[in-house]
Amino acid sequence: MKIAIIHDYLNQYGGAERVLETFLEIWPDADVHTLLYDRNQLPKRMHELGVKSSFLNRFPFRQFYYEYLLPFYPLAVERIDTRKYDLVISSSSAWAKGAVTDIKTCHVSYCYNPMRFAWDSFFPLIKQKGFITKGLSLIISMLRVWDAVSSKRPDKYFTISEFVQKRIRKYYNAQADIIYPPVDTDFFKPDTDKRQEEYFLLVSRLKSYKRIDIAIEAFNKLHKPLIIIGEGIEKSSLRSMAGSNIQFLSGIDDKTLLSYYQRCRAFVFPSEEDFGI
Repeated sequence: MKIAIIHDYLNQYGGAERVLETFLEIWPDADVHTLLYDRNQLPKRMHELGVKSSFLNRFPFRQFYYEYLLPFYPLAVERIDTRKYDLVISSSSAWAKGAVTDIKTCHVSYCYNPMRFAWDSFFPLIKQKGFITKGLSLIISMLRVWDAVSSKRPDKYFTISEFVQKRIRKYYNAQADIIYPPVDTDFFKPDTDKRQEEYFLLVSRLKSYKRIDIAIEAFNKLHKPLIIIGEGIEKSSLRSMAGSNIQFLSGIDDKTLLSYYQRCRAFVFPSEEDFGI
């Protein structure tokens, strides 16, 4: 059986990419397609996947401004030729579930969330100041139509939590079965021999909906040490608002990350989360 896994982006590493790794443990011979690919932002173990990227990967400065390519994503995902595959698995939080398949190909979507910026985050997003935002509201309105139409393309939905299951039912009028994301509890576990230290820890993609700004505002007032581990488009603005008691780290391997988890006083979790691995 010929299998393809279509993943929105591979230009950052987070929970969805951990899920992708698990998919590839189950289907190691699957072809991996993605819209944007930057191997330098991924762990070394993911460098040899033979990823097939879209034409968007040839755009200049894509690694810094990929969110400004919004109008082109539907075209890019629909140009992925799926005709030779018996099974397509879309690993999707926005675009991958919009892949076009013919009648002989089974399309299963593992949906992390319906297109967040088009639904849940639409009004907070368009109320931001700036001339770019005014044009963005029109683009997102058109993308919402595409999202609703393309939501009918998968033959079956699976999702990560009851929380997201309700969103899929509301926005896509589809029933999704729940398969919780994988958590490596043999590796990520407490260590009672390690001394608890006084810092607090936050691990997340640095994106606006994660509400890292709330944690920074709180710790600016508390003057307690906070370590933030992660990458994202909001990094520079978050660093500019952070006091000297707040430290940003990136490029942390899992062994080092585990040590930070085991030694922190508490984990800080400010966002309304779909499923926080």
